[in-house]
Amino acid sequence: MDNFWQLLDATAQGALSDLGRYRIVPDTHSLMLQGDAPERVYVIMEGRVKVCMVTDRGKETVLDVLGPGDIVGELEAVDHRPRLASVVAKGMIKVLELPGEQFRKVALASPEISTALLQVMSGRLRAANEIRGARSARDRVIELLHQIAHRENHGGGAEVAINPGVTSEEFANWAGTSRGAAGRALSWLQGRGVIQRLGHEIKVNLEELHKSMSTQTDDPGHARERANGS
Repeated sequence: MDNFWQLLDATAQGALSDLGRYRIVPDTHSLMLQGDAPERVYVIMEGRVKVCMVTDRGKETVLDVLGPGDIVGELEAVDHRPRLASVVAKGMIKVLELPGEQFRKVALASPEISTALLQVMSGRLRAANEIRGARSARDRVIELLHQIAHRENHGGGAEVAINPGVTSEEFANWAGTSRGAAGRALSWLQGRGVIQRLGHEIKVNLEELHKSMSTQTDDPGHARERANGS
């Protein structure tokens, strides 16, 4: 799936580049905070960011990890409502910073940009629903790996090395499960040759991953996960 920047032609990219400014942002810096006014929109040019929400009890929920070409803050720029989530740099990053109100006007005037935004928003909603709709912790981890691999498989190969860009705790949170359940799911996949864990990277065999997504497993552990929703 193409990211926001890839969906734009050279004219639209140039218009946004002229509208904003490029910035280098240090590791752990917050580009935006949950509840803030929608003053800025960012296109990630280099590096990764974590998109997360914090509950009233202080628990963090990881919603996504975005990389080069992805856009953040666009929803609030369109509807003028406070930020739904915080966006935090994972390592040093480079962004194109755009004034929110001016971005909104340019987007409304440009069919190219408006269409790209619709594609991005619908894609994110679909991806989130597919993870939420998975029956078990293992299924949610498999679906998340599939989404990440699909994003990063630029060469169209049978295998792709991915780097989720988050800690094991954050990865589990992103998949909507516990760290222990996510670890067991990854071990199960590795034992069946679906993935190889190589330090911070995970090498994914896409054919075997697709089989894992379509096969109904009947082992007791998986049945318990479905029953418990863990």
